[in-house]
Amino acid sequence: MLGVAVTALLLAFGRIEADAPGTATLSGLVAVAGAVAWARLGSARPVLDLLRRREVGLPVLSLFLSGTFVGLSYFLLPYYVSDVLDAGASLTGVAMVFFIGAVALTAPLSGALADRLPPRLVGAVGAGLCGTGVLSMVTLGPDAGLWDIGWRLAVAGAGQALFGTPVNAGILTATPAHLVGTAGGVGNTSRTLAFAVGPAIAALAYGIGGGGESGFHLGVVVLVVLQGLSLVALLPGAGAGRAPHT
Repeated sequence: MLGVAVTALLLAFGRIEADAPGTATLSGLVAVAGAVAWARLGSARPVLDLLRRREVGLPVLSLFLSGTFVGLSYFLLPYYVSDVLDAGASLTGVAMVFFIGAVALTAPLSGALADRLPPRLVGAVGAGLCGTGVLSMVTLGPDAGLWDIGWRLAVAGAGQALFGTPVNAGILTATPAHLVGTAGGVGNTSRTLAFAVGPAIAALAYGIGGGGESGFHLGVVVLVVLQGLSLVALLPGAGAGRAPHT
């Protein structure tokens, strides 16, 4: 049922971009129907009960909103490099090394901080840092080079690394012992859904913006808003509790 809902949602995004409102509306209704049908299944009850806990549901929502960041790396950045900079895929690939390098360097720090500070507080700092990196992309123009793109991706990568581990640790800490496996599955599903929906949102914004530089900037703005909402979802109770030492 969730697969039907997500597929219909992606089709709705595509039909909006193709200026087919009737098909987009129908696909949206199918998406809602699939989600409602899943929610009525008996197997969905433990998941829904878990998500109703604010200390679990809000971080899971934050995971989803933050995960839409991939719309930048999977869609907007390659089109920007190709259509605006008139450069090849190698520039995108090398620029992403900055992102991956920042994640690799920051991830150990993220885990250490999550053991000593409230995990949602660390995650909120990471969400803010990632949002800052994405927002800085708005200033990119047609004369940008590797360094211009790379350092911005590095900031976003450091934010993503600071965000992920603490938030997941906080979710598991707030989950009853008998539902830890369920919580892990819910968190992973939330991120996976974001990885599917994020590029679709970016593509829709890129198309509405007319493609090229203006479409890239509009897509970046939309993703920044989603990163901001991810930060907001973490703020309630951000200073409370900390992940246990292992």
